[in-house]
Amino acid sequence: MKTKMKRLLPSLREKKRYIVFETTNPNKVDKALKDFLGILGMSKVNPLVMKDKFKKNRGIVRINHAYKDEVIMALSLVNVKVIGVSGILKKADEKYLR
Repeated sequence: MKTKMKRLLPSLREKKRYIVFETTNPNKVDKALKDFLGILGMSKVNPLVMKDKFKKNRGIVRINHAYKDEVIMALSLVNVKVIGVSGILKKADEKYLR
């Protein structure tokens, strides 16, 4: 008999933030985060560059909310301009990408 794993309660899940950035190359974001945070920091931040949301040289990266300031600092070191931060993907898309 197989038993299913229970899902985490919403209060125990990692909170996410969506950072909207402006750059010509979205791969630059991954490299900047890896150089600044290292492999251990990358596992804590859990970044995800949403390539399907990249348009007009702007894109969105999803991160853990506790490391928002570190990610913004890492992006600014490689001249990636941070446009804004949101807690909801839909609002980040509507407000900063349109």
